[in-house]
Amino acid sequence: MNTRASQILIGVVVFAGFVSALFGAAWMGIRAAERSLPDNVLTPVFPQVGDVVTLDSSSEPLYLAPGVQELRDFFFAFQTAESRREGDAEARQLRRVFESLEVRILNRDADAIEVEVLSGPLAGVTAWVHQDQFPPPGK
Repeated sequence: MNTRASQILIGVVVFAGFVSALFGAAWMGIRAAERSLPDNVLTPVFPQVGDVVTLDSSSEPLYLAPGVQELRDFFFAFQTAESRREGDAEARQLRRVFESLEVRILNRDADAIEVEVLSGPLAGVTAWVHQDQFPPPGK
């Protein structure tokens, strides 16, 4: 019985050592990969949730959508600013806004950002805006 208990103890120690080595190797690999990335990759590019941003409509109108899919469908169907101006935004339930808006970021979903409008006649409205309509980083 003494040898059976020692075999179990040795098995537990070996298993714990294997699992520790596995997690240690994964942790070291992640740290090495992070060190090899450029500095700008680790810093957030777009504004974060809770930030207040001014969206400028001088180059093209702002498109506010009630849902993510409507916005993605519109931007997929009309990929340039010129084609979006001529597109059927109203038929797709998007609001076309021709003035700058101050918004608070509520949520992100890949290329769409949920915002709450803080200024103008649409103040209080919650909508989705495509990330292309946000100012470039650094502005």
